[in-house]
Amino acid sequence: MNSSGIKRGLATTAITALAVTGIPFLATSANAVPLDSSVPTATSVIVVAPDTAIASTKNDGQNTTIRLEALGGTSVAQVRFEYSIGVGTYNPIATVSRNDNGAFSTEWAAAGLNGATVNIRAVGITAGGVDGTTTTPDVVAINSTSDTVNVNDGASIAVFQKPDYDGAGADVAAQNVAVSGTSSSTTGAPSLAFWDPSAAAYVTGGTATSTTTGTPAPPTGTWSGVLDITGYDYGTNDELLVKATQTTDDAEAFALVKQVITTVTAVADRTNVPAGETATVVVTVRDQNGTPVVGAEVRDSDGNLIGQTNSLGQVTTTQGPGAEYYYANATASDPYEANLGDKQSQTITVTGFNAVPTTLAGTSTDGAAFDFDEYVSGDIFVQVKNQNGGNLDVDDSQDLEYYWVVTPFDGSAQVRYPTAPAVSTQTTDAGGKFVVDLPAAPRISGTYELFAALDADTLGNGAIASSKVLTVKAGEATVTYDETSPESAPAGTDEVVDGQVVLEDKTTGLPGRSVVLTYQQGTTGSDPVKDANFVPATGVVLTSTRTVTTGADGSFKVTVDDPADTPQGTELGGNVDAVVTGIGASGIVNDQGVDFVSATAPAGSTVVITPITAVVSPGEAQSGTATVTQPDGADLGTDRDPVAGQLVTLTVDKGFFTSGAEETPSVVGADAGNLVNLGTSITAVTNAAGEVTFKTAIERDAGFDDDGLVTSIVTATAGTGVSDTEDVDYTSATPLNGGTVEIALSPASEQDGPTDPAMVGDRVFYDVFVTDQFGNLVGGESVAITDNEEDVTVVTSPVVSDFDDNGDFYVTASQAASATITGTWSSDSYEYTTTTGTALPSTDEPRTGTADVEFYESVVTTTTIESTPEGEVPVGTAVTETVTVLDQEGNPIPNVAVEFIRNGPGAGDGDANVERTTNAQGKAFYTFIGTQAGVANITATVTSNDGIETLNDSVVFVADEPVGPVAIVAKLSGNDNGAANDKLKVNAPSIAQGAEVRLFKVIDGRRIQVGKTKGLNQFGNAVFIVRDRNGGRLTKYVAVVVKTAKTLGDTTNPKRVR
Repeated sequence: MNSSGIKRGLATTAITALAVTGIPFLATSANAVPLDSSVPTATSVIVVAPDTAIASTKNDGQNTTIRLEALGGTSVAQVRFEYSIGVGTYNPIATVSRNDNGAFSTEWAAAGLNGATVNIRAVGITAGGVDGTTTTPDVVAINSTSDTVNVNDGASIAVFQKPDYDGAGADVAAQNVAVSGTSSSTTGAPSLAFWDPSAAAYVTGGTATSTTTGTPAPPTGTWSGVLDITGYDYGTNDELLVKATQTTDDAEAFALVKQVITTVTAVADRTNVPAGETATVVVTVRDQNGTPVVGAEVRDSDGNLIGQTNSLGQVTTTQGPGAEYYYANATASDPYEANLGDKQSQTITVTGFNAVPTTLAGTSTDGAAFDFDEYVSGDIFVQVKNQNGGNLDVDDSQDLEYYWVVTPFDGSAQVRYPTAPAVSTQTTDAGGKFVVDLPAAPRISGTYELFAALDADTLGNGAIASSKVLTVKAGEATVTYDETSPESAPAGTDEVVDGQVVLEDKTTGLPGRSVVLTYQQGTTGSDPVKDANFVPATGVVLTSTRTVTTGADGSFKVTVDDPADTPQGTELGGNVDAVVTGIGASGIVNDQGVDFVSATAPAGSTVVITPITAVVSPGEAQSGTATVTQPDGADLGTDRDPVAGQLVTLTVDKGFFTSGAEETPSVVGADAGNLVNLGTSITAVTNAAGEVTFKTAIERDAGFDDDGLVTSIVTATAGTGVSDTEDVDYTSATPLNGGTVEIALSPASEQDGPTDPAMVGDRVFYDVFVTDQFGNLVGGESVAITDNEEDVTVVTSPVVSDFDDNGDFYVTASQAASATITGTWSSDSYEYTTTTGTALPSTDEPRTGTADVEFYESVVTTTTIESTPEGEVPVGTAVTETVTVLDQEGNPIPNVAVEFIRNGPGAGDGDANVERTTNAQGKAFYTFIGTQAGVANITATVTSNDGIETLNDSVVFVADEPVGPVAIVAKLSGNDNGAANDKLKVNAPSIAQGAEVRLFKVIDGRRIQVGKTKGLNQFGNAVFIVRDRNGGRLTKYVAVVVKTAKTLGDTTNPKRVR
């Protein structure tokens, strides 16, 4: 009845090509009998499916359509399928070409006719488009409850012409065709038949068997079987029409291919077996195209008969230690004869060992996660394993001891079953497999860990210590959807609905579960025909039901398609219903809404957010409404019309959108106010009044920390350029739940002195900060301040929390002490009372915060004196002597008496008994001016309760140097020495050191430099030696000293020497 798809037949040229590529055809008769030969004339048509009086739209594992199949004569180019109800007018279903290997077929979406009895007929159409023969109507009752069947589609199907292997007639030769398909029933086993063109009728050829597997069982089934087509008239173009019949039927046509045994493979489930055990070997026989061969005889390497292959081309045997290969006989001759076409497998080698109990392995047939409703006793077991990981039977005297540890999803304490130190005992095993039951109801949803140990046998051997052997998660699963209902998409497009079958922890999905989905079309919107529906798994006809299987994370998806129309209208109010097989009432989840909406707002539209005046606290939902209207289109009045089905995008710059519900599972007694977070952007669809409603909330925001207030901005946008904004105000002043109390040291600028530790008598200032459950600062709360030491005093308590750090209270001590300062705040409380998010106000809950403070008795430990500036000081400069007094902690000591006495720098110059007191930095200052050159000696006497300290310092005052270059007097001297060289010496003050000096002869009033320019040495001297060129006569000399930064220049006196 229901087919997995529509395929095209093979043209004659394609059939010929198959033969060329080595796929032989079945030419046992001279003349082919194709499907079109079944009809009386070249223009005749026969409906061959449905062939039962009932047709059903129940899901057959592929879809919910009804398969219509017809045969036509050689002149029939197309077939039009039609139906009528009673004697009414015939309605067209579909017009198709020859599209199914010589047949005409279509998939009919007839769900709308459930409960009706219809007449189905086919009309042949010639190549010229002229209606020809019309078939006699088949009367068929359509429903949605009768079991359905589907033949798996394919371009070709293979036949194995099985020999009479024993040669004595006990084994019957057959023409075996492997056929498989799906069914609405998990136990479906349809009868199989093929169409005999010569007889123009179906011939029964076998019965399939169910191959459905899976735990839990899937909603639909699979099957396979062997169809014996003995009697089929082979020809050149072989076409085989196969029918499977349960309550209803399905038919598919194929190109028929003869099988040649080509490969034989053997696979052992293990190759190292315990002594006395065997390996299971599966032998598979395939043809030249890799298709399984049905009915092939298989023997082992010794020629022993193993059996004949099943519909999967397989036969199973056992093999003990040793080496074997397996072969398939292509003829009735038993020995392996490659020349006759026999094929053999690779050699399988099995070895043996002596097994001992080594480990325990737990298994859940329901998987690593399951719903309590899926579990039955026997689904969980512990298997004893040997040293190679194989299953091992154990002595009957050995028992399994076990216990469970359950960690609840709701965060409550772990539970052990049975209570420690007791254990449960399982005394019965089957092949070393012990069934272990979950703890009895009422069960806790959570993570279940199984710990097990194996007792020793009667000889004290074979024990296995206790260990964790299995971890599973179990609870009450439900269907959740990724998007908030209703989902929306532009009209005329698709919407992918994503969901998950998940346990209460919201993270553990159940894989491999079947989800039956039903779509209920919307009833409102501007589209006159509500035609949205599910996209089918195969084909193109939309359907109202789909069955999907969850993925590895429990997720599933289905696509809802709204066919495009002109003009395009909206379709509102559709919804998806889900039923998960096998998990009880929690697996039935209805009404995931789907709206197909207008993404473009009508001309002249506006969106207005109703002003939001309420102020709420973090963790509370704030409600709002946005309304989309358009100009009055009825009477062109001034009133605006609401726009229904309009897509509106909502965004918020602070906080988030919420459904208003609490996150679950919640923990009883924990702080409530953890609202579902939908993100900062959502879409919504306007209702008939043009409205969308929304809720916003906020949790942690740094904006609260300066004044306790935050304003967020909600923006509503409908189409391009149509938007509005609205402020949403929040305050932390009335928190749902208190968070923390912090006693923080005030800044150093607020303190009397050091605080870690503090000196006895000093005040240590603190600020008090309280937060809500999210960490936002809260002002205006009364906090009581206490200490635990009688020598410590708090000033004052209580204090009122605020947002600044100017010091809310201080602590002082009368003697050395250590204390803990505690701030206590009786905050409001709003707590969960159930694990499903229900919450109620509770009694005020005290919140506390502490700070440790230490006071010590200060002892003068270090005293120093220093002068500023240091080193030699010019006369007239002010000098400050600084005495610093520190205690044992290196902290400055204030209010210590310091007496300064100074002598010098001049005789009778000084001060006596200058009294000072150290400041908060532990410093005392004495400033004086030295009026003349000399040394000033300063004595400082430090007097405290700890004794007297004397400090000394000295300051050297020096006279000021002249400012700028000073005048000098340079002299030139020299002695008469006759004809020897003249020697002349320049003398100047030492301050002129380094100044350049030049020596000149004076001849006739002119100066002529002699010798090189020299520099005055450190004593202000320079010596010149000049050769005497005039014998005993006098020579006149003069010297010039050049100006420097320190000295002015000068010209010496003239000097005559002979």
